[in-house]
Amino acid sequence: MDDFDLDLLVARLGNLYTKHRLSPPFALREAARHWLGISTEDTVATVEKHFRDYRHLYNGRAVFRRAAGSHQEAVARQAPGSRS
Repeated sequence: MDDFDLDLLVARLGNLYTKHRLSPPFALREAARHWLGISTEDTVATVEKHFRDYRHLYNGRAVFRRAAGSHQEAVARQAPGSRS
């Protein structure tokens, strides 16, 4: 894969991440270097399928609910009167 092909793949995947309202991972370029032998179209299709199949993991509301639930559990574990 030459630099142009790598740039194209990283740009397409970056666009895919932003389409799903996500920030592309910092290591995207390095990961793409290791995807030699897989066409750009197949790579993009694989990532798109991943986002479709695991959409619930990337939902902002779901992430907030998990964080809020963790906070509530931590508060519940505290001894009465120890909260400030």
